Amino acid sequence: VASAVAVAEVAYVSRRGAAFGGVALALGVRRRGLLPAMVLPLVSTNLLYLGPLAGACVGSLGEITSEARRRKILFGEAVRRWARRVARDRLQALRYGPTSAYLRNLVVGPVSEEVVFRACVVPLLLEAKFSIKFAVLASPLVFGLAHVHHFHRRLQERVPFAAALAATALQLAYTTLFGAFAALVFVRTSHVAACTVCHIYCNHMGLPDLDFLHDPGPHSDRDRAKYQCRRLILAMHPLGILLFATALFPLTDPALYDSYFWPPS
Repeated sequence: VASAVAVAEVAYVSRRGAAFGGVALALGVRRRGLLPAMVLPLVSTNLLYLGPLAGACVGSLGEITSEARRRKILFGEAVRRWARRVARDRLQALRYGPTSAYLRNLVVGPVSEEVVFRACVVPLLLEAKFSIKFAVLASPLVFGLAHVHHFHRRLQERVPFAAALAATALQLAYTTLFGAFAALVFVRTSHVAACTVCHIYCNHMGLPDLDFLHDPGPHSDRDRAKYQCRRLILAMHPLGILLFATALFPLTDPALYDSYFWPPS
């Protein structure tokens, strides 16, 4: 309902002579520059997750190496067995179809939230003659506050008050930060698809998991390998943030997308 109301409001403003050339353009829905808009911002987002990605690679390598040593087979054969096992697990998951949580977190949630909080809120702020800086910094506050209801849910689940408050405050912080990033991507590319793809990827990756800093014991080859390389994996986290900050503006250069939200330099 909220999505439909927000789109209707943008449509009303657009038809009364908004500067963006119609409803679709105001919402960031267009074909020109679509492919780079779906790829290049995602590259910078991948850099942000350099630490978790490094951890996943180290864990997989640990599994493969341990299997090769345990079964006394060549490393290449262990890689092939690991790849077949991963492919089998993925196919089995596809056979049963996506769960409701999967659809909510990776389809319905990202698409509806980007339509409302980026494609609707940001153009309305710009049409109201607010600056781009204000639109990028103010719209995420609405996005962050939209997640505060989880505090009530946690209390209903009998989570202690202090823990529920801390978890909700953390969620408010990182959703607001992500909202600023998504709004920046939206105005620099003029594509709602660009921030939607990044949103889906971030929901898939989640927050960084620092469990690799704790000794898992001898039971998990994957976790053991990550623990042994914990200093390397930990160093990849700030390096990823640095690379992300370095690549974000070049990869979202408005000239690459013929952006009409971002003023020409």
